[in-house]
Amino acid sequence: MITITHITMTGQNVPDATVHFGPNLTLVRGPSDTGKSFIVDAIDFALGGSSLKDVPEREGYDRVQLGVRAGSGEVFTLVRATSGGRIGVYEELLSERTVAPPDFTLASKHSATSEDNLSRFLLGEIGLDDRRIRKNARNETDSLSFRNLAHLTVVDETQMQSEISPVLTGSYTTGTKEVSAFKLMLSGEDDSALQPILSTTERTRTRAAKAEVIESLIASLELRLDTTADRPELLDQLARLNTSIDTHSGALSAVVHKQSEAAQKVSEAQGSQISLRRRFVEVNALRSRLALLETQYASDLARLEMISEAGDLLGFFGTGVCTYCGSPLSGEHAREQHSEGADAAESISAEIEKTRSLRVDLSATLNDLDTEIETIREEHAAGKAALGKLESELAGVDEELQPSKTTLQELTKAKATVEKGLALYEQLEELRQALTAVMADNAKEVAIAAGSISYTLLDAFSREMSDLLEKWGFPDSASVRYDRADQDVIAGGQARAAHGKGVRAILHAAFTVALGQYCVNNGLPHPGFVVIDSPLVTYRPPDELDPTSEQADSMPSDLASRFYDSLQSSVGVQVIVMENTDPPEGVPVGATDVVFTKSVFGRYGYFPLSSPPKALTSGPS
Repeated sequence: MITITHITMTGQNVPDATVHFGPNLTLVRGPSDTGKSFIVDAIDFALGGSSLKDVPEREGYDRVQLGVRAGSGEVFTLVRATSGGRIGVYEELLSERTVAPPDFTLASKHSATSEDNLSRFLLGEIGLDDRRIRKNARNETDSLSFRNLAHLTVVDETQMQSEISPVLTGSYTTGTKEVSAFKLMLSGEDDSALQPILSTTERTRTRAAKAEVIESLIASLELRLDTTADRPELLDQLARLNTSIDTHSGALSAVVHKQSEAAQKVSEAQGSQISLRRRFVEVNALRSRLALLETQYASDLARLEMISEAGDLLGFFGTGVCTYCGSPLSGEHAREQHSEGADAAESISAEIEKTRSLRVDLSATLNDLDTEIETIREEHAAGKAALGKLESELAGVDEELQPSKTTLQELTKAKATVEKGLALYEQLEELRQALTAVMADNAKEVAIAAGSISYTLLDAFSREMSDLLEKWGFPDSASVRYDRADQDVIAGGQARAAHGKGVRAILHAAFTVALGQYCVNNGLPHPGFVVIDSPLVTYRPPDELDPTSEQADSMPSDLASRFYDSLQSSVGVQVIVMENTDPPEGVPVGATDVVFTKSVFGRYGYFPLSSPPKALTSGPS
């Protein structure tokens, strides 16, 4: 058996997206659209699935890295490009992107003749390599692929709630192999001893079975067409609907043009408002800078005037008597010894005049800026009022447009209904033409495969499943069993498919977990892990339900707590659960708890939040 240690998405210039899993129960919980179901899909893809969901958050990520621990204790990381191709295998656990080459690579597609593929590698790790399973009623067999087991251990939300049996995927061509793989899990014995049946009688019987299927499809189509008008009338309706649609489309185009013009005016008015706000910010910033300069000019003038006054008081700038010797300032004495004071006085006077002139010019500029700021405010207020009027006019055009749109939508819907009826007639004609040439009844082959599973094995597995449901507190758990004839889980005397989706999900979860526990208890090969998506999300306590609703057969309200406690304490395989709701009693001790919040608090989701929310700013209003 193997366990999954982590799943990582990596790419160039994007942060790694990683979730680590515990050896027993791991609960990944949080609101919708946080990547929980994508994790299930990514695990399946890393294990050989055909494709990976293309969600917006995946942009920039180009690799899936799945950490795996084998029963021997060896560890591996399976690395697969999101575009597909060969899988790189690193003999270490890597939860970060690496540029180092892998230790070896494996093909993604199973091959019976080569061990150089992921399927054979995984089957070898769980002890199921080189096994064969029946693929049709003629006892022909096929090499067991890991993909034949994947749906028994990795179950997405759609499968969980589906009416299709947990043993089957719903694929028309693989039902026999899927039942045979289930038998292999229960018994440990493959179908390699089967001898193919190639008689003419068998081929004739196959053709008859094909005819039966086509006849049943024809009967189903005829039943659906019982309440539908005949083909000529539908063709007439289609012609009249096309004429009405053309007429309404013409009338609608004029109103749409009017709406487009109104929207353009609103857009232009909004652009003008944005331009005014930007100009306001620019002018206001310039006004602030010039105000600082005006303050500096005032300071400079005060300083220069103080120096001039001080010089006059002390006689430094006088022209009569020398302040140093008391002699008259004349002749050589004035020119050579005592002229410095007069020169300084002249310089200070010139600087004062220059600064006063600059200050006058600056004052005029400030007045101009104040006038412009006031003008911007007035234009903004007027523009805001005009924008409100334009938006009201646009709303009026929208109201005028709505009835015409509604009528056109109704006509288009009616046309789609008519075209659907015509398509049914075309299908019916094609089936009638193919009745003698195309014959297939794969259901008989599946029944043959199912009949090969012994009742003893099914009884033992059913007990495992009912015991597990009893631990969960499921009503009448002792009656739950897997029925060979119906190829489905039976609960309360009804097939799983007949129950509401809440019960279907719980029963599918029980089937999947019980199969792993059954294999462990009986020493049989099993992948070693179970991944189930939303087994409890549709559950509601009975007193919250309309008794006529699909969920009216919901389980007791303590089932969720008992469900998680059981998975942590008494299941012999690793269980990974994706769920929207929180456990009522909290996560069991020892379990791994991964919480997504879809907010800036805590972990947003599987993929890191691309950018933090930005604060909103505004100009004048």
